[in-house]
Amino acid sequence: MTVKENQKSVLVLLSDVNFSPQLISILEELHNRKADLHVILIGESDAGIAEQIIARKWNFRVIRKTGKFGSFFHFFVMCFCILRIQPQAVFTSGQFATVIGMVSAKVFRVPRRIFIRHHSNFHKR
Repeated sequence: MTVKENQKSVLVLLSDVNFSPQLISILEELHNRKADLHVILIGESDAGIAEQIIARKWNFRVIRKTGKFGSFFHFFVMCFCILRIQPQAVFTSGQFATVIGMVSAKVFRVPRRIFIRHHSNFHKR
């Protein structure tokens, strides 16, 4: 068995986030534990979190957020990624990412489905 075959692949789907030290530290911990990370950000490519992920040279993709009807497109992109990567876990953060990620991971029977809900004081400022 090669090292690549022994690695656990984790598909990470993020939305509704500009910058989050908490998410970066979670991703760093996964990377330090030798997980094969695949990160998808639903949002803008100029977000601070995108810059942090690009700087670390992880597998990364940005999908522009569209309206509610764009959810179907995002769902199919997520399904395609699950089929291609065949992750052992799907990790989501953000309301939009959680809905799309958890449904598609359940449909394709990904063994571990993890989501987090958190909030900041962003909307109060």
